[in-house]
Amino acid sequence: MVQTAVLHQTFDSPLINASPHTFHPCCSNMSKPRPATMKAFSAPAMHTTALLAMVISCAAICCSKAQAGWDVSRTSARESDGLPARVVFVWIPGPAAEYPTMAAALQDVADDGKLDQLRLLSVSHLLSDDNFQKELFQQLETIAPKELKEAMESAGNMHNPKMDALRPGFEKAVFATPTVSQFKEDLARHRLEIARVSCEKFSFASSGNTKRFACFLSLTLATTSDKAPAP
Repeated sequence: MVQTAVLHQTFDSPLINASPHTFHPCCSNMSKPRPATMKAFSAPAMHTTALLAMVISCAAICCSKAQAGWDVSRTSARESDGLPARVVFVWIPGPAAEYPTMAAALQDVADDGKLDQLRLLSVSHLLSDDNFQKELFQQLETIAPKELKEAMESAGNMHNPKMDALRPGFEKAVFATPTVSQFKEDLARHRLEIARVSCEKFSFASSGNTKRFACFLSLTLATTSDKAPAP
């Protein structure tokens, strides 16, 4: 049986109608568990929305983005299955990240000659960051104010038609946030760009009157046109 380790933490969020509430963040680095503070839950028995809330909240919700960074996942080619070698950057909250900045991670992968294998940024954990949540709400108030209002007044579950209507605006909002704009600048120096924003199981994670966006969020990369890297 697959077990999901869950850390319990109470914190105050400054987001919409902020009030003290409890989230159930998941540990982002399962290789370094803290047995004294962890409880095991069976993943199949959990409601998917609740699981999403745990995945995106993370144990390091109290950490600022200044303490966050990136892990780099490298997968060898599997010629028998027709699968190429692949590099994925994973945004990690807290000081345990392998690289403190995207620029550092990109340079290391470039020095290793593997930059052409980088095609995905996994950024679901970014939704655990209060500042990024604020950026999303601010962008959506401009991009899709009507859809945002209706989605917030709905149950907010992933199969809700109001959430489906908000999804295109949400993906545009992700692309327009200051956080992702900085990613784009770092990527451009290596002739890479964000080609697509993808979110799966899009919903609101709620506690009382407070709502946070929850989803599995990724950014697909592509090579830019053949031109000199940005300075």
